[in-house]
Amino acid sequence: MASKYPVDNLKALAVKHAAVYWRRAISIWGAELGEMPDVRINTRLTACGGKAWHMRCEGVPTRAKEYVEYSAYLMQNNQDTYAIEIIPHELAHIIEHRLYNKTGHGANFKYVMSKLGCVGKAYHEMATMSQAKKGNAK
Repeated sequence: MASKYPVDNLKALAVKHAAVYWRRAISIWGAELGEMPDVRINTRLTACGGKAWHMRCEGVPTRAKEYVEYSAYLMQNNQDTYAIEIIPHELAHIIEHRLYNKTGHGANFKYVMSKLGCVGKAYHEMATMSQAKKGNAK
């Protein structure tokens, strides 16, 4: 079954914006930060703006299993918010994990976000699919 979201276009847009923030991160923390994680678009996320994944498996380098994913639904309807808030937010989780081996929305996360030129908010304010169905969309 075909997706109702232009996944390829959304992914290209996400990769474009992510690359800008990743270059900024490399200029701040250096090349040892490594390559930008894979970017994925998830058609099942309808409330969460995105997720940063850092999996650990025996015998596989951690960075080989890192990726960020973004909600197709929310990104399609909020591209400006994604460009300045959500994309750097998820990348900041990866950067925080690589620099401090920690994750969350604490002081390290907020520091990384500030260095990227962003506000380190924990939650987005975009209308979710369930709010839109109920007629509570902002």
